[in-house]
Amino acid sequence: MFENAPSPAERLTRSALSLALLSISLLAGSAALQAANSPKAASLAGRVVDPSGAGVPAAEVEVEALDGRFLRSATTDRQGQFSLSSLRRGGYLLKVTAQGFSTTVRRVEVVPGVSTDLEINLPLAAIEDKVIVVASGRPQNAADSAKSVTVLSRDQLDGQGEFALADALRLAPSMMVSQVGGPGAFTTVKTRGLRNQDTAFLIDGIRFRDAAAIEGDATAFLENLQLAGLERIEVQRGSGSSLHGSNAIAGVVNLVSESGGGDTEGLLEVEGGGLGLLRGLGRISGGSEDGSIAFSAALTHLNISDGVDGNDALRNTSLRGGFDWSPRPETRLRARLLAVDAFSQLNDSSFAAPGATLPPSGVVEAVPLPQDQIDRLLAGETPDFGRATYVPDLDDPDNQRNSLLFNSLLQWDHRLPGGLGYTLSYGFTSTDRQFTDGPGGQQFEPSGNTLSELDGRIHLLRAELDYRLGRHHAISAGYEYERQRFLSRDLSSDVFSSAQATESSHAFFIQDQMRFLSERLEISLAGRAQSFRLLQPAFQGGISPYQDISAFDSPPTAYTADGSIAYFFPASGTKIRGHVGNGYRAPSLFNRLGTTFFAGSFSPLGDPRLRPERSVSFDAGFDQTLADQRVRFSATYFYTRLQESIVFDFLDASSDPFGRFGGYSNDRGGISRGVELEWAFSPLPIWDLSASYTYTNSDLSRDLAGTGFATSLGVPEHLFVLASRVRPTARLELNFHLYATSSYLHRFFVDTGNRDFRFDGRRRADLGANYRVWVNDHRKVRLYVQVENLFDQAYFETGFRTPGLTARAGVAYEY
Repeated sequence: MFENAPSPAERLTRSALSLALLSISLLAGSAALQAANSPKAASLAGRVVDPSGAGVPAAEVEVEALDGRFLRSATTDRQGQFSLSSLRRGGYLLKVTAQGFSTTVRRVEVVPGVSTDLEINLPLAAIEDKVIVVASGRPQNAADSAKSVTVLSRDQLDGQGEFALADALRLAPSMMVSQVGGPGAFTTVKTRGLRNQDTAFLIDGIRFRDAAAIEGDATAFLENLQLAGLERIEVQRGSGSSLHGSNAIAGVVNLVSESGGGDTEGLLEVEGGGLGLLRGLGRISGGSEDGSIAFSAALTHLNISDGVDGNDALRNTSLRGGFDWSPRPETRLRARLLAVDAFSQLNDSSFAAPGATLPPSGVVEAVPLPQDQIDRLLAGETPDFGRATYVPDLDDPDNQRNSLLFNSLLQWDHRLPGGLGYTLSYGFTSTDRQFTDGPGGQQFEPSGNTLSELDGRIHLLRAELDYRLGRHHAISAGYEYERQRFLSRDLSSDVFSSAQATESSHAFFIQDQMRFLSERLEISLAGRAQSFRLLQPAFQGGISPYQDISAFDSPPTAYTADGSIAYFFPASGTKIRGHVGNGYRAPSLFNRLGTTFFAGSFSPLGDPRLRPERSVSFDAGFDQTLADQRVRFSATYFYTRLQESIVFDFLDASSDPFGRFGGYSNDRGGISRGVELEWAFSPLPIWDLSASYTYTNSDLSRDLAGTGFATSLGVPEHLFVLASRVRPTARLELNFHLYATSSYLHRFFVDTGNRDFRFDGRRRADLGANYRVWVNDHRKVRLYVQVENLFDQAYFETGFRTPGLTARAGVAYEY
């Protein structure tokens, strides 16, 4: 049996412990409020006016510390007046937003006992600049970055009615998101035509991944990530290994948690709809009056009782929280927590139709087996395959997955005199996945009940110094230590086996951000060196296939470099930019030591001798703003070459040192290149419109016939995204989102070997409406409805069925 497998009681205890830790943080914050308030408080007041000088009512005025921490907010009255009190002496950023106007940011100084009275002029609506950290590791405006970056704000995501990360990422250019089923189904993300494992994911700037995943990336848990408690999502496209390490070959996604602060605010939300969906959300945030303490917490539960085929149940409970404490303006302690407990029923994978008449060569058109014949097959009858070339995913009544995720961050920031600062961080990620299966189902079912568990643990320590050298240089350098552990356990027919491996790494990095010519020219250079040490693995249940791992070297040291340049022409509103860098992905522990257990012995799949994956990439383009920044257009050409990759392939057991018939090996890489076009418009003060188009020519998958590279699987050549947001009144908001792709290839095994099948593209349109009712100045109710797959298109994600036309509706109470 699984001696170390968590029981249901232990799983509940872990979830309760996560909630208890967050509660302790919040109670500590509340207890410190009185002690943190300064007896010498300052205040400021003012008036927000439009270009004609008239007051702007219902404008939101937010106070932020100079390091970007949110402190508190106020809403203007009917004459545009506002007042903010209980502030410490010092400098602040005042951010003012109002419907139909451009966001305005002003720096102000407040002094106790001195009246600060402001008049803030709001220009008409323009494309809003947003703060990012993913491109350089330090806060900067997205418009100033020399890299391709998209920011998805919480307001934007709430308006679109999204609650899952997979749906939110579809709003970003070049993000090819595939979800094999309904909400909560297995999700993959391909950036710029590269593979799933080539996109790195961060949580609050710290790498997030599953040490027990096949490729050591975050893919295994993307389906479980909800948006509750997120402030924004930053997406950088292009190589990011010099700043963010392994897996950042194609791009980086940074999930930034809500920091809280200001007056106490809360949200209670409930919604229900098609697929048997029921979702609840509770969120609270606040802080001390002087801004020294900020806290936030969000708890959400998603329950789907039916799913696509009526037997695809899913449950997901997620808790996200944060606590910030600034005992002095130049110091800050941050704590972040994410805990997820999820359960899902799984289906069999799709497969080529037995006995189907296929063309002798070339690509096969993917024609699904009709639903009435699927019903016959599930009933044990012989179906009429007709013209069908593949069988979609079939219901498997005893195939299930349980997932647990715990991610935490503790960080200390300190600004010293003379432009010097340092940051100390500790991150811990624990991942647990359990798979159970039985003899029920139709395809490759076990003879008895089976249980498999994959556990991953990652400890990450990071120390970073940053220094502003004169007016032109912002230099940062640091050290990073990471230790990861992979443990797999299998129980089949009362036979137990396990494999465990541990690896540590040391990394040094440095970056210089330079600005010249009155800050019109920006140059950034970065470099990173990372070494690895693989420890002796341990096996139970049979003779180890890797008897003496010490005979094999650890992966070689990774050296990566990154450079970007941008020049801004103020007169025309034009920015030209370029970015070049090399990427690196160390072989995962499963790539090197993965095994299966069959017929009383280990079957090795990994190869401890694997070399790392390496790449080189560049992109270049321009950004153009017009009509007083109400129109923005961007064009980018990108190119990435994988110089060496890791593939799973058939092997010659007689020459392989581990006697493998199949497993992981090094192979040549591939090429992905293309063009990204982006548009953003504000044609009217009440209307925001954005669109993107991506052309991708990706040749990454090796042609098993030996004729060279083949078109990448799962990557369409054409991708189009459209998002429209209209606010006809102060209460009503309408949103429309279209995600469309051209056809793509997916591979099935047939009697003669692997064949590529062509699937129709995805064309999904969603329509949503939000209506707000103000109870008073501080409380409001939001009613909303969301219609997904508006045109009821029947499409299949790599052979898996997806939901047709569905709708859901909900109510949210904000206070």
